[in-house]
Amino acid sequence: MAITIYSDKIVIGDYTLLETPTGFSIDGNLDANSFGITASTAYTLGGTTGTPVNTINSFPFSTPFTIATDSGDLSQAKSIAAGAYSSTNGYSAGGFTPTAINTIDNFPFSTPFITATDIGDLSVVRANAGGGNSSSLHGYVSGGQSNPSFLYLNSTDRYPFSTPFATATPVINLSSNRIAHAAHSSSTDGYVSGGNNPPVGRLNSIEKFPFSSPYTITDIGDLTSTIQATSGHSSPDSGYTAGGNSGSPTNIIQSFPFSTPFTTATDIGDLVISREYPGGNSSATDGYNSGGRTPPIPAYYNIIDKFPFTTPFVTAVDIGDITVSVGGIVGVQG
Repeated sequence: MAITIYSDKIVIGDYTLLETPTGFSIDGNLDANSFGITASTAYTLGGTTGTPVNTINSFPFSTPFTIATDSGDLSQAKSIAAGAYSSTNGYSAGGFTPTAINTIDNFPFSTPFITATDIGDLSVVRANAGGGNSSSLHGYVSGGQSNPSFLYLNSTDRYPFSTPFATATPVINLSSNRIAHAAHSSSTDGYVSGGNNPPVGRLNSIEKFPFSSPYTITDIGDLTSTIQATSGHSSPDSGYTAGGNSGSPTNIIQSFPFSTPFTTATDIGDLVISREYPGGNSSATDGYNSGGRTPPIPAYYNIIDKFPFTTPFVTAVDIGDITVSVGGIVGVQG
């Protein structure tokens, strides 16, 4: 049985020993999957080619491949949704169809399927709400925009992975309205970084909220620049953003620590291609970026590039393609 020691927890096989203010708690293999520790496969969900698509692609983390596999469909075509993942299932919440919707889709990692299942609704229709956060028990969706398109949101919805439900529960508000941000998850907290606060403009702030009550929002630091439409990644110890738009599409990859106080994130390398609205996936050791677009007349991409979480590097590596050139996709792993 493998034992891995991190700064804030010990992973023993499929279980995680977490330090709490009153002692220790044990969380099961759902937590281990939160960072791709037990995940072997990346999934990309939906997106747009100019028109929303319902495609679910998958590709392996460890095996060389040329083209991702078309694994099934979402319940409807949509782009810029928010993803989440348990140890057994992937989720896609909200998105544009092209109008904003509140549908939450669910699909299994292990069982072949044709179409994802509509399992419930967000508390409000929302799209462009970052990548979504995952705790061991719940999915979270923060901010975004509702209908009409100029109605921007700061609320955060929570929905359960295991219990049947009808509507997600609002649990906390971000410090301001925020769209097109990145999302990251540690074992205990959710993070949102960058984005846009219309009409203020692009943001560089990184905010944090706990997965357990009482819910509070804390500004913990800044990205290296104001940026929106970037992808979010999570290792066991750090959050990462890749690509996005800082006035024009960028290829910058940056990281920030979950547990150590910091002021500004670190620029750690570059993507192969500058682009906005790529989809982000995380294995135990690497980040993956799929698709994306470059404006003003969008050019869409099918590239998948990979970068390491721990090893110094200059430029990410092109490892294959998704089946369709698309932007505004969301990534999960299982």
